[in-house]
Amino acid sequence: MISFCNATTIDLDTIRLMGVSVKESDNPIGYFGTGLKYAIASLLRTGHKVSLVRDGETIDFGLEESNVRGSSFNVVTMAGERLGFTTQLGRNWTPRMAFRELHSNCLDEGGVTHNTPMDLDGFGTVFKVEGSGIEEAYENRHEIFLSTDPFLVVGGVEFHNGPETRVGFYRGVAAVNTEYPMMFGYNVTTPLSLTEDRTVESPHRYLYEVRRAIVQCRDKDLLEKVLLAASNYLEHTFNYEFLENPSEEFLQVCAAHSTDLRLNNTALKLMMEKRPSSYEVKEQKLSGLMEDDVEEALGLLKHLGCHLEREDFKVVEGLGIGVSGCVRNGEILIDVKTMDRGSRYIASTLYEEWLHKTQGLRDESRAMQDMLLDRLFRFVAEYDRNGSE
Repeated sequence: MISFCNATTIDLDTIRLMGVSVKESDNPIGYFGTGLKYAIASLLRTGHKVSLVRDGETIDFGLEESNVRGSSFNVVTMAGERLGFTTQLGRNWTPRMAFRELHSNCLDEGGVTHNTPMDLDGFGTVFKVEGSGIEEAYENRHEIFLSTDPFLVVGGVEFHNGPETRVGFYRGVAAVNTEYPMMFGYNVTTPLSLTEDRTVESPHRYLYEVRRAIVQCRDKDLLEKVLLAASNYLEHTFNYEFLENPSEEFLQVCAAHSTDLRLNNTALKLMMEKRPSSYEVKEQKLSGLMEDDVEEALGLLKHLGCHLEREDFKVVEGLGIGVSGCVRNGEILIDVKTMDRGSRYIASTLYEEWLHKTQGLRDESRAMQDMLLDRLFRFVAEYDRNGSE
């Protein structure tokens, strides 16, 4: 059995009436006044036993079958009194969601939740729930409620260490699910609008608060991890353009990694908007043999209609592991390690980046594939025609 205990005595009208929410906390998690009814209805619907101990008096909740226009409904009762809702209220709720609601009420009221028998003296309101679903939710409560302390707080956003997660927290309660895993646990404490089941109404606004906190963050180690996040993390997709007041550390990290292809491109754009002088590409000096390979590669490209000149690209260091070239800030950049692979590889790298820049084609896209195959067979056709003449 799970007991949800609050010191104050609940007014039974908060259970009878929809839209009544009176919380002791100045900053409650919920405010609709419907969640408690949802929780009671969904627990009864899923076979749980629910009772309320109010100032020492036990009040049982039950069900009474009712027929409306030929359809049967289970009306919720409180001490035998028919209430104004049925078990269809919150019909998509699970015991896990009911646990979240009841425990959130405890947090709002400064109460406690227990799974063992306890002395009820000093508690004016105790909801007792029996059933496997609520007990399982209690055992896994760390997935619903934050159980760690933040290692960093920026504005109204807490940063938590831990395993990667797809759950975002609002005021300590799981309130957002994301498509991709996140590198850190985020807990937004800035006021946001919620739906009636305590999820954030606008996930976009939630993530805006997270992005705003990152831009204003002064922790360089965290910034490097987030701004260089791999593509399988949600942080990789964050858009930092048009955000205000970037920290000095944010700009410094962007400047230090400005040629690293892993750097979030919108973070680079924000840095260039706020401090364009920080963007500096340091070209690498090539040996004579490397320059010969480059000239041979440029000659090969002319056969494909790509008339690049030596001044049309820069050879740099540090584009990232496995990255031979990229287009950054409108410039073609080739990693110096590419120079060790001979003229043909240099030519193919230059050709690919030239297509990115001039045609706007993306890596591994169907459009890029079609363009390359078209050029290949056009070259084959011309070769065949010239060979038969």
